[in-house]
Amino acid sequence: MGKKKVEHVVFDGMRKIKKKVNINQYNTQTKMKIMGQTDKQSVQQHPFPPLYDKDSKVLILGSFPSVKSREMKFFYGHPQNRFWKVIASIFDQENPTSIEEKKKLILDNHLALWDVIAECEILGSSDASIKNVKLMVICMMNIQNKVNRVQ
Repeated sequence: MGKKKVEHVVFDGMRKIKKKVNINQYNTQTKMKIMGQTDKQSVQQHPFPPLYDKDSKVLILGSFPSVKSREMKFFYGHPQNRFWKVIASIFDQENPTSIEEKKKLILDNHLALWDVIAECEILGSSDASIKNVKLMVICMMNIQNKVNRVQ
């Protein structure tokens, strides 16, 4: 996995200097400060619908979309997320790159995707920071009688 380098102002003794740092070496709050994002939790609502069709048999549940997924309005949107590589590998298919290819991979293999959290307070993408959760009503999905396994 590549290391993301960003320019960051740091202090070397009393001098203020700029240098490139490996962003992955910091905790979530520090990363957000480096990237210029707020370090305050904000209430977020789940921004996109579940992915399923009448042939879906296995429901894969996540917690809540990452910042990147919320921006893209689709599941597992961050390029470093291994979800799509793993699913493609399980079904011996090419790693999908577009949202349409990802939808096709899920639906062609009788899967469904959804998250258990409808709304929460979250700091960036950190599941560990999630507070004040409102759960998703999964039974509203029309596949509830067809799904035979939840992962």
